[in-house]
Parts: sequence; C-alpha cells; structure tokens
Amino acid sequence: MEPFRVFVSSTSRDLMAERKAVAAMLTKSEWLVTAMEHWDAIPSDATTVSVDGVSKCNVFVGIYGSRYGFIPPGGGTSITEPYYPAIAKESLSAYFLYIARRLIRQAAHNQEVLKSMHYLNRCEVMGVAEELALATVEALFSNIKQHFGELNEAAFKSTLRVILDYLRASGKQAKDEYAARGVPKAWDRVFYREWVLRFFCVRVVRLWGVDAYQMLAAHNWYQPEKLDIVWPVSVEMHREANFALSDWYRREKSDSYLKLIQQLVNNRNSRDREIALYLIRHSMATHGQRGLAVDSDFAPMLEQIFLDPRLSRIVERFYELFRINLWDFENIEQRREKNLADWTKSGERSRKPGSKLKKPDAKLKKPDDPFWVGVKGHRDKGKRRK
Repeated sequence: MEPFRVFVSSTSRDLMAERKAVAAMLTKSEWLVTAMEHWDAIPSDATTVSVDGVSKCNVFVGIYGSRYGFIPPGGGTSITEPYYPAIAKESLSAYFLYIARRLIRQAAHNQEVLKSMHYLNRCEVMGVAEELALATVEALFSNIKQHFGELNEAAFKSTLRVILDYLRASGKQAKDEYAARGVPKAWDRVFYREWVLRFFCVRVVRLWGVDAYQMLAAHNWYQPEKLDIVWPVSVEMHREANFALSDWYRREKSDSYLKLIQQLVNNRNSRDREIALYLIRHSMATHGQRGLAVDSDFAPMLEQIFLDPRLSRIVERFYELFRINLWDFENIEQRREKNLADWTKSGERSRKPGSKLKKPDAKLKKPDDPFWVGVKGHRDKGKRRK
C-alpha cells in the first residue's frame, strides 16, 4: 500500500516554527510529508516543486500568516494565477476565497492591498470575483480610516490614488479580456476589476452623496485619458460612477441630484450633457431597455440634450427615451432637425474643440454593444470594436 502523501505549504519566511511542528506531527503518523524544509536538496525552482508536489499528494495543508503572493523573477503574474482554473476544477474556490479574504483584511497598508489586487486578476474563473472585490474595497477604506482617523476628503484622495494606480496597470489585461470574451448578448459584471469599481463608487457615493460626482470629476474620473487610462477601463469607470449615483437617487429622491443634472446640462459642454443623459436614464432601473419613462422633472433637461446637434449620435441611440418622455415630441423633433441642418451648414461639424461630437451618418446602422454603457470611453482611439 502506498504511503499517504501530505503537502504542507506556506510562504518561506512565514510561520516557520508552526510549519515545522505540523510537518513533524504528520511524519509521526507515518504519512509521507512534503514541506519547504525538504527543498534545499531539490535542484529546481520553488514554483515547479510546489506544483509537482501538490499534484502528487493526497492532502494539502496550507499555513498562512501575513505574507502572501510571489511573482518569480522575470514573471508578470503570481505563481498561483495560472492555476486558478485548476482550483475551480477541484472545487477549492471556497478555500481560496477564505484564505485570500483573510489575507486582504490583514494587509496593514493600502500599498499591500494594491499588490494583492494585481495577484487577484483573472480570479473570475473561480467564481469569487465579487466577494474578493468587496473584501478589497472594505480593506482600502478600513486602512485609510485608521490612518486619517475619519473618512474625510484627504482619505478619499488617498484611496482614489490606489484605485487609479490599479486601473492604469490593468489596461492591457482588460483589452485582452474583452477580446477573449467577445460581445455578450446582455451586459453583466464579470471581471474582478469591474466589481472593485462597483464597490468603490458605491462606497464613495454613500459617504458623500451627490457631491461624489464633483469629487470624482475634479480628479479626471470622467476624463480618464488624462490619467493614461484607456478603453475598456475608461468605460467601466464612467458606468460604475453613473450607476452608483443613480442608485443613490432612487433611494434618496434628493433634489440635489436634479440640481447636479441641471448644472451639467447648463454647462453647454457636450461631455457634461452626455453624463447628464446617462444619469437621467439610470434614475430608473433600465433592465436593458433604451426607452423607459423617467420622472417628469427631467423632461426640460432631456429636451435641451435632444436639441443639441453635437449629441446626435447618443440621441439616436436612445431615441425612444426622448420620444417617451418629451411632451409635444413631434414639434420638438422638427426643431431638432432644423438645429442639425443649421449646425451642418455653419461648418461646426468640422471644428474640433475637445468636447464636440461629429454628426453620424443617418444611414449607418450602429451595432448594439452592451460594453458601451458609459459616456465617452468607447471612443478612445476613435475606433469601435468589430
């Protein structure tokens, strides 16, 4: 009968005494133990030995403290990441979630949390992305509250820097993920990064209400190209901030939300008016619909957006929203057509101020792409995905 094999695992500098004690106890039970102490005589690297050892053992014993993660020299990912599919296949996702969540909460500083965020990329295959993202954001705010003593504007700025650093570093991976996934039939959050953005934006809006918009906008959240953040992460940023703000409005029904949208519309800036449109649209649960009835208080703002010739593309995309919510729609539509004609004749279409949008070809049928639920991020590089 072959001996019962046990693999005892921990990081090399963590809990050395405990690891030796566990290995010794298992050895007394006449089990064949593989532990880090046995590796000095093995002419191979730690990654190869770990994977090979685990695959040959009947039982895996993990001992974890405050250290976690390892990226081999010259490697771009944690040694654990390539084995996420195997973890899921062996039904060990709950075990991984327990360990990872515990270690994230033990991270004393947000730079340590940031490092763990990179280790958790591609964890979606294990079905624990949402839970890990929630633990991540909770740890970020918990650490920063301990540092500043309260969740004030300085705490917000510090946490935002961590989030932006993570997003900047995630650009290439995000493009690869979207390319591999293709265009889904219906949008839903999938990636760990999306859930991090979701919980971060929700937390900020719950703390500061509608003022969260100005706090984010002041740091170029709605102009991510200034932060060296590109599509598709830029779209995710817009989308989750808009969702968080509109979710807050549906709960609070605050006039401050209406005032924010009116201010954005009155700015006469096409970027701000696009943001206003999305905030109006998501003031009701859309369930994927492009046309739905919203509060009548938004009608005057929708009319201004509808009549703005620079916004012809987004107006055509959500045409039913305007048709349903604008009184005397036929007359307003005639005014819009006149505005478009005057705008074309004036030559403003050829001008390139930063926020101007080109009038689309009316004959061009645009594909439905649920990834484009956002404001301007989908126009990064001036290209759309086929």
